[in-house]
Amino acid sequence: PSQYTKHLPTLQCGQFNLKQSDDGRSNGTALWLGAQVLTAYLTAANLPPGRAIELGSGIGLTALTLGSQHWSVVATDLPFVIDTVLRPNIVANGGNDRVTVRHLDWTCPIFTDEDEYDLILTADTIYDSTTIRPLLDTIHALTTRSPRALLLVCLERRDPSLVEKFFDQAMLIGFVCEQIPARKLSKALKKSGASWTRDDWDGVELWRLKL
Repeated sequence: PSQYTKHLPTLQCGQFNLKQSDDGRSNGTALWLGAQVLTAYLTAANLPPGRAIELGSGIGLTALTLGSQHWSVVATDLPFVIDTVLRPNIVANGGNDRVTVRHLDWTCPIFTDEDEYDLILTADTIYDSTTIRPLLDTIHALTTRSPRALLLVCLERRDPSLVEKFFDQAMLIGFVCEQIPARKLSKALKKSGASWTRDDWDGVELWRLKL
């Protein structure tokens, strides 16, 4: 679990060797539990490959995993995260042919006609009240372009009031929010080979949102 590995400069995550940084400059440069649980869930689900976009790709674990499953992935984040960990990890792990790295600012997201996806996902991105509405607006814009896309949000309920604010605002703009049962996450983690206890990922939730 990521809470025990923050001090490590490099991580071996399955087939991927990933660099991270926990120097306090950005939450996006270290591995977090949500990405680990989401990655395990997606691997167990074995969805037919298509086009995916990830909001807040961080060190790139989920994007690389999808790429290895023959998805075409757009991995997005802010410039500092991209330059520090995301792009170096994609390149070092041979993900260039399947994963495209893109700067995306949620306060002014820019999309083109090519931005249609089968999967929209984000993990570990609900931690700051000022970014909740920009994140939701970005998700809404993407979902409007791709109404049939599967939309997954993985979070760690560290601040319950903040999480409730996210879902309150999501429902206000028309999203229906459905939680994936914890037992499915547990099965996915076991299938991935993770020998975790339930306490190791306590508070992690996976949600499906629909317009």
